[in-house]
Amino acid sequence: MQLYDAKGAILGAQQIATVSIQSLDSFGKIEFGLTEYYINENGAELKIYIRRIGGEKGDVSVDYMLMDGTAESIGELSDYEKLAGTINLESGVASASITIKVNDDFATENTEYFSVNLSNPKGGVKLGDLNSAKISSMKYQRALGRLH
Repeated sequence: MQLYDAKGAILGAQQIATVSIQSLDSFGKIEFGLTEYYINENGAELKIYIRRIGGEKGDVSVDYMLMDGTAESIGELSDYEKLAGTINLESGVASASITIKVNDDFATENTEYFSVNLSNPKGGVKLGDLNSAKISSMKYQRALGRLH
């Protein structure tokens, strides 16, 4: 934008400015709200939110998948329940969630981690920068002994 021909005012040295107009009339981007989550390993569930930013136009979808790290989803006493699927967001909807179940494998161990990743966006939406999140599962330890 350029200012000129001022009436009743004096134009300063800065007569040209750049103006950005943000439109919500786009498909936007899909990403996680955070890149790191923490949960106690005691059979709890963790709800992770996926957000749609920069536009809410059209019905869109994105795939998600949990991936092993030091925490594993295989075996009789797995650390978490393997999960994969598709999140669908209708036009005008800005968020959704997935629920992850963490198992107590009853082993004495350090904090373990696994990740959840977004991929394969459809319907015009793009992946945002926060398309992978690390989930740290901390072992819930009970104190042994008595307090005096």
